[in-house]
Amino acid sequence: MRSMPYMWDFLKKNNTKVIVLIRKNVFNTGLSRLRKDETRVPHAAGAVTVTEKFRVAPNKLLKHMQYLEKVNQELLDYTRDMPRIVLYYEDFGNWDEMMNQVFSFLEVGPQTLPPVLKKIGGTSWRDDVTNYEEIEKLLKENNYNQYL
Repeated sequence: MRSMPYMWDFLKKNNTKVIVLIRKNVFNTGLSRLRKDETRVPHAAGAVTVTEKFRVAPNKLLKHMQYLEKVNQELLDYTRDMPRIVLYYEDFGNWDEMMNQVFSFLEVGPQTLPPVLKKIGGTSWRDDVTNYEEIEKLLKENNYNQYL
């Protein structure tokens, strides 16, 4: 969005359909990015292996979350007047339904497209974070209770 802002004008002028992907849970996204920074592994293409616990730098996580909220809003604002579909990362669990929405939006027939990447983190973020009590406190102090 920021590196080529002129592209938005081009896309709007040409009535280009846009697929917007948003991660509503900026907390999980922040954790995911911090995990990637530490492990250098963003996704798993094959079998998922359990990752080691890691320590989260609270201030770094908070900055990530605030930045992600801003980016999500900017993306929604940029595409507001465009033909778009907004998808949420959190809905990838229902892959076939989500892909059917995309095919319908693009006005193409259904295709069989299995997901390629798999989530790396555990089922509970507390299982992945060594200093989870410190992070719980951070979330409470900064009005992010919805992620507890």
